[in-house]
Amino acid sequence: MQQKLEGYVEKFISKPTLAEAIKAAFKIASNSDAVVYSPSCVVDDGFLTYVDRGKEFIRTVKELK
Repeated sequence: MQQKLEGYVEKFISKPTLAEAIKAAFKIASNSDAVVYSPSCVVDDGFLTYVDRGKEFIRTVKELK
């Protein structure tokens, strides 16, 4: 995935968990940056459904504020 995005993105990070990825993006992003969250493939990431993954995403982002 990272190789395919070369030349299109400034920074590419990969973390083992959703929460770690969100926290890392929050630390390195500037106010004018856009952060794109996109799982690169279907994986067994511990979530039963995309709804569960979305709820975890929202909960983690709210904790950052």
